[in-house]
Amino acid sequence: MITIREAIDIARKSLTEIYGHTDDAQVEEYAIDSQRKHWLVTVSFTVRSQDLNSITSLIPEKKWKTFSIDVATGDVTYMVAGGTGELLR
Repeated sequence: MITIREAIDIARKSLTEIYGHTDDAQVEEYAIDSQRKHWLVTVSFTVRSQDLNSITSLIPEKKWKTFSIDVATGDVTYMVAGGTGELLR
C-alpha cells in the first residue's frame, strides 16, 4: 500500500508530465475512497493565456486537477478537473 505522501508525489509528477513547468503546484485536498482502493489528490496550479495580445495573459488562471491513484500499485487511474470534495458527493 502506498502512503498519502507517495500519492501526493505521484500526483505532482503526473501534473508536471502533462502540463510542464508547474512550480506553483499546491496540494489542496486529499482523501481515500470509501473502498480504500484509491487515493484522491487535488492539486492546484496557475496557467497564463497563450494569447500575448490579450489582457488575460497578464492574469494567471487557477486550475485544479484531481488524480485517482491506485493504493496497491501507485498507478494513476484517472485525472479530472475540480476538487476531491466534488467527487465524493
